[in-house]
Amino acid sequence: MKKLAVFLIILPLLFSFALAEGKEAFTIEALYKIKYVGSQQISPDGKKIVFVVTESDLPNSETKKDIYLMDIDGTNLKQMTTFGYDWHPFFCKDGEYIYFFSSRSGDTQLWKLPVAGGEAEQVTYL
Repeated sequence: MKKLAVFLIILPLLFSFALAEGKEAFTIEALYKIKYVGSQQISPDGKKIVFVVTESDLPNSETKKDIYLMDIDGTNLKQMTTFGYDWHPFFCKDGEYIYFFSSRSGDTQLWKLPVAGGEAEQVTYL
């Protein structure tokens, strides 16, 4: 049931992009303008969802992945990270923190971020 709710929240985002573009030939540039949503996780209390939005920058050959948080009903959307390469978020058991992987320290490490907001803190040093 929770996966269905996530699907119903994200589906309109994908269709709104398609409708906004109008009737033009689909090009590689248009493909790279699409923002992909993935790695959805629902909070332990079932009230929030955390997910990753992936954007591609074709001219600079870069990919950016940031973490977003919103209420399960689709309201209160908030970008949680802006580093550009953060992925696979998940909630801790009490829902107070979001854990995620990032290469912001140079190597891929586990980080945690308070759901209420604040700075990310590195958890592993491998």
